[in-house]
Amino acid sequence: MHHHHQRASRIEPPISDHDESQLEQRGFAEERKELLAEFCALPRTGDVLAWQRRLANAIISGEHESRGENRDDAKRHRHLLRVIGDALVHELLPAHTIRTLSRAPGKPAHIASQGDDFEFVFERAREIKLAGSIPILADLTTLIGVGDIIAVGENSIAIVECKNRPSPSGTPSGRLARQKARGEQAARYLQSSFVDEGDKTRVAVAYDLPEPDYEQVALLLEASITSPHGIATHELGDRDVLLACAKDADRSALLSAIQSAMPQIEGDSAIAFAFLNELVESSSHRRPSPSNYPLPAELRWRLLEGDLQLIRIVDTSRLACTFSVDEIELHLVPRQGPTGLEVEVNSNALEHPVVVTSELAEICVWTPVSVERVKTAIIQHISSTLASLIDVDGDEAILHSHLAEGDDVTYVTRYRSEGGEVR
Repeated sequence: MHHHHQRASRIEPPISDHDESQLEQRGFAEERKELLAEFCALPRTGDVLAWQRRLANAIISGEHESRGENRDDAKRHRHLLRVIGDALVHELLPAHTIRTLSRAPGKPAHIASQGDDFEFVFERAREIKLAGSIPILADLTTLIGVGDIIAVGENSIAIVECKNRPSPSGTPSGRLARQKARGEQAARYLQSSFVDEGDKTRVAVAYDLPEPDYEQVALLLEASITSPHGIATHELGDRDVLLACAKDADRSALLSAIQSAMPQIEGDSAIAFAFLNELVESSSHRRPSPSNYPLPAELRWRLLEGDLQLIRIVDTSRLACTFSVDEIELHLVPRQGPTGLEVEVNSNALEHPVVVTSELAEICVWTPVSVERVKTAIIQHISSTLASLIDVDGDEAILHSHLAEGDDVTYVTRYRSEGGEVR
């Protein structure tokens, strides 16, 4: 989150046509545009694997370009290709599952150097597709950090680790054992919505969260393209604005638009200001890159390339309110926590305040969802769980009474046997 005077200068004019590296950039950008367009044309059961093969080949090609003057361009190209790969993750997996499978982030894999090992993964992906599930290859995304393939079935998910070597005769050790433990723990957690991590217990609680109005987002982006100044604004609510602007938007007109959209500071105001395109650099399960919103391919590509920007300007103090459930008065109090905006729920009936983490509270900052809709979701959740919050002491016991329904998730490791076939 940022105050408006800190980041306005981030919106840059177009690169000069005379820039020598631009030809390379343009070639990369066209490749990204084609892959995004192909993805948007895929039905859910289309040839997702053939598309991922093309995505993998593009990443490998970018790895071979990683020397000389265009090293930075190639590195960025590879990152943006994986952001495109994230679109498949958001399309097929719920946010909670994505979060669990991204708990072990690492540096992006170098695919070309994997050689036959990567081909072994692709062979397993083909088998998964033939068996009726949709494979997601982890190395082609920024979000998946557990397993090599996530196999998404009609009502089940398998986390698949692929080892292009014979199965070990004894108990796995070292890195293999750590991978296995991590994968099995992720599967257990998604199955039961509960896992004991030694120093703490992690539980999953059902929580109905609002989705953005993507049709309205598309209309706003289109309006910014056709606007003479390259800028369009939409009020999501009182003191709650979504702004779209083109990369070559008139600078002074943009500053005027931002100033007009900025709510006046009054009383307890807390104005949050976020460039949603920063999520192209580092997205998460709850904060997708705007290029992965379900929008027309052209708009997604422009958001990916930074040709279009989305900006949120919102007074988060509007999350504060007082409401009653069964004649018990409760207060929502927004505050800055260690990881960002939180909402504390206070009441004389509660022994301890309940904290809604930044992961949920900041949906109204980092996505096109209004403060009012986030506040309503928090109130509904607290209202439905209030009895257990009052009746039971201790967070663990409270949450056990409202655990999310578990998913059918399994963890498997596929080895190549001595004879070459898989087992």
